[in-house]
Amino acid sequence: MAAGLSLTQTQMRALETLSAAQHVVTTRLTKPDPAEFSLMVPEKLDAFSRAGLAVGTIWWSHMLRSIEAGARAGAAGVAPVHRKAAANSRRLKAKATRRKH
Repeated sequence: MAAGLSLTQTQMRALETLSAAQHVVTTRLTKPDPAEFSLMVPEKLDAFSRAGLAVGTIWWSHMLRSIEAGARAGAAGVAPVHRKAAANSRRLKAKATRRKH
């Protein structure tokens, strides 16, 4: 349910962004103002840099959790096999030692 709400909110923000961008571009191109025009590149650099950082931070967090979950799953899968192999090895070594004496 929360994911659906989040997707809906993101969709609404994206639509609002498109509408706002259209208004800003139209205004800046039809009513030239050097001060407004000079804001275009710095604003975009700032906004897209922040967006990239936000997405990258979330992506990295998910990747770390995925790696940790994979490591736990691997450890859980190896543990019973390791116990049996190690026990067999100890048993066979002890058996070989008893035969020598």
